[in-house]
Amino acid sequence: MSDATLKYGIPRTLDDPARFLWWEADQAILVAAFIVFGMVIGSFMTGAIIGVTLGWLYGKSKSGKHKAFAIHALYWHLPGGAAKAVLNLRRTPSSDFREFIG
Repeated sequence: MSDATLKYGIPRTLDDPARFLWWEADQAILVAAFIVFGMVIGSFMTGAIIGVTLGWLYGKSKSGKHKAFAIHALYWHLPGGAAKAVLNLRRTPSSDFREFIG
């Protein structure tokens, strides 16, 4: 292989996550949301700095974990009814239901 092909990140499988620049899609959405929020309140740089920092921290926290780490975190940390409504979980019991029969 030449050095030109090694320079660019070409997805090897269809299961590779979508990327925007060097972030995965969920990190890029987080960064973009804070940049837009900063523009709405009239402080673009503050929103950009907070967005990039939170995107970096989120990336560090999910490194080495499952692809659906964000969905798992929302399921366990949102209240029972909110988690089912936000994540569209029909057959899954509420996250606050800790005792199962069987």
